[in-house]
Amino acid sequence: MKSIVEKIQEGLYVIAIWDTTWKSYNNCYLVCLDKENILVDTGKAIQSQELIMALDNIGIDKEDISTIILTHGHWDHAGCISIFRDAEIFIHSSDLQLLGSKEQKAVVQLNTDMGTIKGVPYKWVGHHTPGSIVLYSNYHKALFAGDLHCFFGEETEGQYIVGEWTEIREKSLSFVKELVQTENAYSEYKLDEYFQGLRFISSLEIDYLCTGHGMVLKNDIGKYIEDLLDIDLETNN
Repeated sequence: MKSIVEKIQEGLYVIAIWDTTWKSYNNCYLVCLDKENILVDTGKAIQSQELIMALDNIGIDKEDISTIILTHGHWDHAGCISIFRDAEIFIHSSDLQLLGSKEQKAVVQLNTDMGTIKGVPYKWVGHHTPGSIVLYSNYHKALFAGDLHCFFGEETEGQYIVGEWTEIREKSLSFVKELVQTENAYSEYKLDEYFQGLRFISSLEIDYLCTGHGMVLKNDIGKYIEDLLDIDLETNN
């Protein structure tokens, strides 16, 4: 498998594992805060060895992972949780049913719309799945968006995935503009929840937009989120 391990800044890494079936990256993030090694999402079960190797390249054994936070319960984000036997695993209660019966017994359920997990604040958004959350590392000024907003199907030719990605931004803006114009788009794609999630994100100071799939954006994140929100305003005015 093709994967990219990139240091975003001190104590923050992206592990982007190429999915040959979907032709997209499944992104996981290692967040090191104080004595906690937090893994945000875990990829598919079939990618477990690739994930372990990526962590090893960073200098982290799987036993060193103390906490796993799932942005949602889909198998491409929660597939490897069983290999981290020493980690405390968190998922929003509304997504519990997306896990297998064994995994359901091993996780800690989040039962509030907002809170903090091991120093990392979370916010329920409920767009992509009933229990989807976003996370924010104030220390790193990084927003972990899960699949609220991502760049599925995009690929980079080099061994880097963090950047400004101007063309990718424009492409995604065009996609959202077209999507909102389709019939019943707001109800079918839960766009009210999507834009509500973006409005919450827009209130944060973000240097890095860490998505569930594909590119990690840096610089001018606030302007990019405003441009996305403007599409909603233009559509409903």
